[in-house]
Amino acid sequence: SFKVRVCLENSYTKRDVLSTIAKLFDPIGLMAPVIAKAKIFLQRLWRIKMAWNGSLP
Repeated sequence: SFKVRVCLENSYTKRDVLSTIAKLFDPIGLMAPVIAKAKIFLQRLWRIKMAWNGSLP
């Protein structure tokens, strides 16, 4: 089964985004579009030079 936990109370960091992406396991590729969008989001954070522990915009 697939579960997504969304917590709106915490502020997320670039470190949290990378950690979440690394936890995703998709052996048959069903979540490939979601994982690709997450990686593109992380790439955008790199381009704007976000700090690892800075809150996301």
